[in-house]
Amino acid sequence: MDLLTKLAEAWNTLSVSPLDVVFDENVVYESQWVFSTLNGKQSVLNYLEGKFSTIGTKAAKGSVEAKIGFLDGDPEQPCILLTQKAGDEIQKVSILIETVDSLITRIDLCGIPEPERIKTDIQ
Repeated sequence: MDLLTKLAEAWNTLSVSPLDVVFDENVVYESQWVFSTLNGKQSVLNYLEGKFSTIGTKAAKGSVEAKIGFLDGDPEQPCILLTQKAGDEIQKVSILIETVDSLITRIDLCGIPEPERIKTDIQ
């Protein structure tokens, strides 16, 4: 959960600084909305830094909130529910990660599994 917490913190603050210590050198980033896979820590950090900058520039028009939750299933999978608001439009995305030796090795942003399947009201 600590790794998810750091990733959620990065999205909520629009800062990549929490991620430098939690990414594996060979981390892979895939998104259903990006056509190519990003490979390597520096590539992913650079991409997210640009993305966060763009979101921050448009902050008056929208906002981002990342909440840790669990994707339903057996067993439930820890994940992040990312909600981005832009005016009247709201987009929700599931963020799934894979880890090895306490480092994030893979990040997937996706619409399937559906974000509505994520429970964020964890106690």
